[in-house]
Amino acid sequence: MAIGLIQWGLVQEAMNIGLIQWGLVQEAMTIGLIQWGLVQEAMTIGLIQWGLVQEAMTIRLIQWGLVQETMTIGLIQWGLVQEDMNIGLIQWGLVQETMTIGLIQWGLVQEARYLGLSTMTLVQEDMA
Repeated sequence: MAIGLIQWGLVQEAMNIGLIQWGLVQEAMTIGLIQWGLVQEAMTIGLIQWGLVQEAMTIRLIQWGLVQETMTIGLIQWGLVQEDMNIGLIQWGLVQETMTIGLIQWGLVQEARYLGLSTMTLVQEDMA
């Protein structure tokens, strides 16, 4: 019986060692899960950082779009300046045209005066 009890004690001891080992396996698994959680956390942080990179790129593209928009507005405004200049040149042409017409009219007045003076001279010669 003593040998049996000793053997039984050894079985108990072995079982305790087994349970301790099982506990260590459980501990290792827990550590593994914690480490896996940290990997997941790191991946999540990485994805968040990637999202921030994407966000920053999107903001840059929006800002680039605004630069393009501003450039387009600038070009439209430049076009309007050119349009104003063209209108100004047309108006200047009309002023020139009016001046030319005025000079022609002035010439006609002068012509008429000359003809009038010539007519008066002829009338005066006839009267004399």
